[in-house]
Amino acid sequence: MQVARLRNVARHTVQGLVAAVVVFMAAWDAYICLRLRPDLPSVVINLSFWLLPILIPFVATGRWWRSFALGTVVAFSLQRLHWLKWHYMEQTWTAADLRFLTAAANWSLIWQYPETLVYLVTGTAMLILSWVMIPRGIRAGAKARASAAVLALALAGGVVQWRDQHPFDPFGFNLYGHFASLVYSLSTLDYQPPVVIGSSALFVARAAQLADRPALPAPATPDIVVWLQESTMDLRVLDLPSAQLPALAMYEPDAHTRALGPLRVHSWGGSTWLSEFALLTGLSHEDFGPSGNGVYYTVTPRLRSSLPHLLKRYGYRAIALSGVPKTLYNMEAAQRDLGFDEVLNPLDFPEWGGKSLADHLIGDDELGGYARQILARTTGQPVLLFVLSMMQHGPYDSRHAVGFGLDRAGLRRDHAARVSDYVERMVATDVAARAFSAQLLAGPRPVVHAYFGDHQPNLDGPLPYVAEPTNPRYLTEYVIKTNFAGLASPRAAQPLDISYLGAAILEAAGLPLGPLFDANRRMRQLCEGRLTDCPDRALTNSYRAHLYHDLQAAQLR
Repeated sequence: MQVARLRNVARHTVQGLVAAVVVFMAAWDAYICLRLRPDLPSVVINLSFWLLPILIPFVATGRWWRSFALGTVVAFSLQRLHWLKWHYMEQTWTAADLRFLTAAANWSLIWQYPETLVYLVTGTAMLILSWVMIPRGIRAGAKARASAAVLALALAGGVVQWRDQHPFDPFGFNLYGHFASLVYSLSTLDYQPPVVIGSSALFVARAAQLADRPALPAPATPDIVVWLQESTMDLRVLDLPSAQLPALAMYEPDAHTRALGPLRVHSWGGSTWLSEFALLTGLSHEDFGPSGNGVYYTVTPRLRSSLPHLLKRYGYRAIALSGVPKTLYNMEAAQRDLGFDEVLNPLDFPEWGGKSLADHLIGDDELGGYARQILARTTGQPVLLFVLSMMQHGPYDSRHAVGFGLDRAGLRRDHAARVSDYVERMVATDVAARAFSAQLLAGPRPVVHAYFGDHQPNLDGPLPYVAEPTNPRYLTEYVIKTNFAGLASPRAAQPLDISYLGAAILEAAGLPLGPLFDANRRMRQLCEGRLTDCPDRALTNSYRAHLYHDLQAAQLR
């Protein structure tokens, strides 16, 4: 008797707690769906993401309170998913994320963020509790369920009818709402050709006035090794005078250095593929509108030129090596589109032992060993080797020991710990990068070695930057070295847009640039290394007209 009473009390307590949580979530859903929306379509779409998960189970079961609880938890969970993505990458969720999740290899990236795993477990538990613990109530009659079905169909029809009501804007959730912005992002799943404004005449005329590049005493076809170092940056861009951040020798010039300086990248905290795309194509994903965020799905099959394709005309073999699953963000398919002959990762080397790439993060030193193996077995023809490492990628440990004087930098303890974790990884990267570069450049084969950061890390808190750079959050660093004579440049004062980096590497190699990368080089000269930030919009529009009309760099239709 007493046990039964205790069970009854416990059950009612849990039911009360679940009901209280559902009420809170319902208030939050109403706020998110209704606040400051500009028009009826946006309101209907946002409400549909809350009401449809309520109406559908109600039509099926007739249990109003249980359906209300379940649908409310679903809507709240979806909105929180948006918040998580924005928190880590400062990017809104899009329909392309659903495509991203269809590949199991991409899940390994999600598991790197423990808060996401905790959220998924908690959300699943709430979904179950919202159905099991809410009282059944009286089953609704056929007329009420039929009316609910009609309303559900009307809402679904409104979503379909108004899915293109507004163009997708990555920041549009602030205006249209999270759910409406997600629906508007359906446009990102389809290829959108570049919008060309005006003609190429202005660019062509001004480019013709520039002097041709000087001839370099370079070998005919040196090997080219390009290393994308995930989340790396020059620590000197940070304004933390009370800390003792280490100097990174990898960013200091030496006898082999031909170019180095700040690199203007197009993303922050994530979306590595955008930096890969800019390097390998000489283009900006921003040219392709909303579909540009998914360039490795929608754009690469429609390109007419790329760095690997150009080099293959000169007899090169193009090989890509990374420390991640090949299907991550559709990487292998896109790299094949771009002209790579081989796409490799540690699983292709017996020394790796078949370990899961989701559970074992490969270090730069070990990845460098695989890179050397590739170069050693391809002695008969020149090689383009593109390497992507992940050792510096987050998340970063909030319980890490605070070092480098960061306890005196005015940061929260957990923030200082994450920064310490990151700086420690950068020190390890510095050691590995210098060792790899020294061994590579000391070899008998002529080689161009370039390395750069694809974006800055998300350290889960703001950091102060030195005053000089423009858009400092979008600055990393690039270095180009050779083991043969070349025209060495001092440290660049102005940031180089990452879309120009491929042409700079070709110049260091002394190779013909081809029409696209030659135009790329000339635009770099005309706007002092700027593209995204170029203030001369007429020149920028004319340059794009030259790329997409004259050179047909990508399909316009």
